[in-house]
Amino acid sequence: MDGLHANEVQDWNTFMKIKIFYIDDERTNTLLFFRQFEKKFDVSVFNNYEDFCAGLVNETPDVFVLDLMMPDVSGFELTSYIRSTHRLKFIPIMILTAMEKNENLEKCFKNGADDFMRKPAKYPELEVRLESLAMQGKFREEHITNRKIDSMQLMINGFNHEFNNHLTILHSGVEVLELSLTEQKQLKKTQMLLKTITRASHLLKDISKLYNSEKKIISSQGILKIIESFQAHMTTDLEFGEVSIEFNLNSEDHRVEMSGSNVQVVLKAFISNAIDAYYNMGDDRKKQIKVELSSSDSFVIIKVMDRGRGIPQADLSKVFDPFFTTKGALGGEMIAGRRSGTGLGLSLAEVLVSNAGGVIKFLSTVGRGTDVILAIPIAKYGSSFEDAKGSFKLLKKDRSNLQIKVIDSNETGALLLKHYLFLQSYKTEINLQLESSLEGDHYDVLLLKNSFDWSELSLVLRKIREEKGRDFPIFLLGSEEELGAHLDFLIEHNIAVLIFEDNLHKISEAISSISIYYNIS
Repeated sequence: MDGLHANEVQDWNTFMKIKIFYIDDERTNTLLFFRQFEKKFDVSVFNNYEDFCAGLVNETPDVFVLDLMMPDVSGFELTSYIRSTHRLKFIPIMILTAMEKNENLEKCFKNGADDFMRKPAKYPELEVRLESLAMQGKFREEHITNRKIDSMQLMINGFNHEFNNHLTILHSGVEVLELSLTEQKQLKKTQMLLKTITRASHLLKDISKLYNSEKKIISSQGILKIIESFQAHMTTDLEFGEVSIEFNLNSEDHRVEMSGSNVQVVLKAFISNAIDAYYNMGDDRKKQIKVELSSSDSFVIIKVMDRGRGIPQADLSKVFDPFFTTKGALGGEMIAGRRSGTGLGLSLAEVLVSNAGGVIKFLSTVGRGTDVILAIPIAKYGSSFEDAKGSFKLLKKDRSNLQIKVIDSNETGALLLKHYLFLQSYKTEINLQLESSLEGDHYDVLLLKNSFDWSELSLVLRKIREEKGRDFPIFLLGSEEELGAHLDFLIEHNIAVLIFEDNLHKISEAISSISIYYNIS
């Protein structure tokens, strides 16, 4: 969309770069920093506080890099300001200064800094530290999102059933009352009341959908067919008014790791917000939405672009919060005789996309419009790894004395697993030979590293299933590339796949998911 706004995304790879804001009053320092990292990161540099603040009006970085000694605002003060600003307070802060570490380290950390490095910086080390900080920021964000979802789920489980019962009784009561009324004025009021009750019922259904997590599902159709189906029905589901919409579908018809119906729910939420962005603008700008479809090696990318009112940066950090809306209180303002929304559309979109392993990004400039960029993973295999989680049962009194056998042709890898499992209080035996998995009955769980020839491994897995039954826990550790081609076999034989990339926590989670039952008789 030509002339949309300065932040329009040109390239997905550029967009996914770590964004860094660096402020230092010495131009030489910022110039060197920019030249060193401009290819690796998305870098914005500033030499004074005023320009730094102006940059934050339209962008939010992944990492801040701050000098300490600056003429207008010191790095100590700026760290405190950032930590006291809602949308910025969880973003990692790196202090990069020529000042002595011993004198300033404690003060920096007390003010909220995450890392400290002295100038002149060793750029390879600085690069690693910046990447690490960005990852920490992402983990913080994911943790906050997961806590929010867990808390909402607990609350919803507590009142959803009760509220639905009351609303059903209320709806029936108003319908009975309506039958006894004859005056048109009274009938009109009961109709309004019924609409309100229906809206409340729909709101509860949306909340339930929002926090009932769904496993990853591979679409049965390609992305082109999914969007074409959406186009065929969108005028029924959305009220466009004077707003026009244009689709530019420049992608192969990839299947994606998200159901077609969920893709359409997310797309509807984005387009609905884009339509509302033009409401009450008070100028003669062209009311148009553009939807672009493209793809990279691993993702299908959908952009929804408008030239409407835009979203302030202070609000961008809240757009996925349940019930948050920039268009009035709960339920939104009246737009063209209808409510603009409940503030749940983007929250639902976030959960659906997150469950699919996708990413949503917003770029917006107040008064000039918004780009929403959605990336959904392309399905690599016919089956989903989510279907290869296995379902196991063990006849044990409890899981405190589980015996685990680890088989890995690499002794170093086997010892790593043994030491980790020992810390989790599991008794563990390691073997380097595949055949040892067929020996003895004195273990409860089998952990196999995919470090053997597949023809041999598949034969052994078949034999274990025949001898120990379908409920016996077998976990196969490997990468997506190694195991993707064998998913159908693994699902058929109830073998749990663990995509193992040094993420040891996944192993303990998987073992904890085994059902333990105790037969008293």
